Amino acid sequence: MIVKKETRRMKRGVFFNKNCKLKSLKMNELKNSINQTIEDLSEKHRMHRKIRFLLDVRGLLVTNKIKGAYAEFGIFRGEMMYAASKILGNNIEHYYGFDTFEGLPKPKGNDEKKFVFEKLGFMKSTYDEVKALLGDVSSTLIKGDFRKEETKKEIISVLKPISILSVDCNWPSSVEAALNISAKYLQDGSIVYFDDYFTGTSDGDYMLPILEKLKVEHGIKCVYFQTYPPFARAFIVFRN
Repeated sequence: MIVKKETRRMKRGVFFNKNCKLKSLKMNELKNSINQTIEDLSEKHRMHRKIRFLLDVRGLLVTNKIKGAYAEFGIFRGEMMYAASKILGNNIEHYYGFDTFEGLPKPKGNDEKKFVFEKLGFMKSTYDEVKALLGDVSSTLIKGDFRKEETKKEIISVLKPISILSVDCNWPSSVEAALNISAKYLQDGSIVYFDDYFTGTSDGDYMLPILEKLKVEHGIKCVYFQTYPPFARAFIVFRN
């Protein structure tokens, strides 16, 4: 009787050990599957969200027959414009890029209340570096702070109807200036991409009043299209 009890205990012990090992294997498999999914879904490149946006809107331009220029305010090294030229091809008639080419300019008004950036001049790339990256892309680059009147006039003198507008210029005052300059060139169906839409959320939604002002002053309604984490959001334009 004692032998049988001992045998049963031993069997239970073996079963318990096997069960623990199986559970351990399953937990390891679960961990590995989670780790692999994180790896698969993580951004492979810091341009991931911008490239995703360009791929998403390619069909919109073709199907809706939206013809026009690609305009980018805050071009930095020209990476997004280069990617746009490869992805959008003949759907874009010309590429326009506007930047100080001296990095982040001085803040204006309540800019610093909304954003905290490292220092003036960060995210700097020279005009020649951008031109070298773009190569034979049909592009026009204008150097200067587009919040200033002389730069605005220079941009307006060359700009054509816009099908895609990219706004990646950090300060709210620069975002507003970019929209004011672009407003008359936006068409029904134009697509606007804001790379820093969710960057200044600690002080509320800074973009909402800017978009409301665009609607009131220029008759432009921006209808939500898509979010591109962590910061970006895109809209489709309709004129009242």
